[in-house]
Amino acid sequence: MKRHMLIGPAILLLCWITVTSGGIVRPLFLPSPKAVGAALYTLTWSGPLGADVGTTLFRTGVSFAISAVVGLCIGLPLGIWKSVYRSLEIVLDFFRSLPSPAIIPLAMLVLGLGDASRIFVAAFTCSLINAVQTAYAISSIPRHRVLAARLSGAHRFFLVKNVLLPSVMPGVIAGWRITLSLSLIIIVVTEMFIGTRSGLGMRIYDFHLMFRSAEMYSYIIVVGTTGYLLNKGIETAEKRLVHWAGK
Repeated sequence: MKRHMLIGPAILLLCWITVTSGGIVRPLFLPSPKAVGAALYTLTWSGPLGADVGTTLFRTGVSFAISAVVGLCIGLPLGIWKSVYRSLEIVLDFFRSLPSPAIIPLAMLVLGLGDASRIFVAAFTCSLINAVQTAYAISSIPRHRVLAARLSGAHRFFLVKNVLLPSVMPGVIAGWRITLSLSLIIIVVTEMFIGTRSGLGMRIYDFHLMFRSAEMYSYIIVVGTTGYLLNKGIETAEKRLVHWAGK
């Protein structure tokens, strides 16, 4: 990690220490970094933090995987046949613009209070984003590349492997990068409102109700760190899988 990347976190930590040590904000609303660090240490080594992280990551991973597959299955025909996309454009835009918390009651009513409803909400929202991103990537393929390959006598397999996939994958993976982070956000939100016994969102909400601010802030930091690491992970994978993008 480059040193200049630590400047922002250092400034934030310094401001946090200044505000809490000066008594500007009550500890109930903003506990000191020392108190949050102590709570984080306790929750990590003798608390439920590890299990909660694993549960939330599992739900996030499943919902993301479903959305990636469904998005491809829907996005491919939408991108290949423009008439299909134009016919479904209003429906797609309607559901894509629908806030995911709005379908939580429906998911609870149909699927109950288990993981199925949480995963459905995240997968449903992210699938539409992946579908539109895939369709856009396909429709944006430079036609001269396809025409040049056909004129040179390239067979269909060569055309798909060496022309279509390299052109489509950067856009598809860019959509995955967005929806991976979004899946985590939606899962954490659903854990707060759909009954569960574990998960980062559930624990944040419970600590809030019990006025355990230090523990609540420690979990918020864990959620932010988890999202950051997931984003960096898929960013690294994107550079390796589609290293030709932008060149």
